[in-house]
Amino acid sequence: MAKPLWASLASCIREAYEDLEIIVLDNCCDSRTSHLLSECQDSRVVNARSEKHLSMTANIERGLHLAKGDYLCFIGDDDALMPNALERISNLTDYYNAPEPFMGPVADYWWPGTACMLRPNSYREGHVYHDMGYPSDKGMLNPEHLRHSFLRGSRNYRQLPGIYHKFVKRSALDKIKIGGHVFELLH
Repeated sequence: MAKPLWASLASCIREAYEDLEIIVLDNCCDSRTSHLLSECQDSRVVNARSEKHLSMTANIERGLHLAKGDYLCFIGDDDALMPNALERISNLTDYYNAPEPFMGPVADYWWPGTACMLRPNSYREGHVYHDMGYPSDKGMLNPEHLRHSFLRGSRNYRQLPGIYHKFVKRSALDKIKIGGHVFELLH
């Protein structure tokens, strides 16, 4: 996993946005991950290695507790940020007066050497595949419309507000915590 992680980490490091905290939730990965992170010289990068393997929700919950920022975004080790994503998000949150859940179109990227079976002949390897647009009113989604369109099957889960691949204001997550956790942790 070190090669995709390096590309993912590089996309975050390239962000010029100053107020950025990059927490790598090393979930007991192999030594290549630790070695890669030890070579990273960016002070914004924090290696948060867990003592034991955690479920995905427990690992994200751990990240929520470690993060200090007002907005949070979780991406996987095989994902990346689009160039200048944080500056764009900052400008948009200012324009829309800092909404709590904040999301936009999701762009899929297919790594070199991988194939997409959705449209086998319609992508170029190693490039952005498609951008899922959202109908909106002045750029803001109507939550009731969103809920109904999801229930009718005209939207998939990636088009809903969430914490993975989206930017969420910490205050929104604080409102839904139960017992200090955003997710119900099953033991």
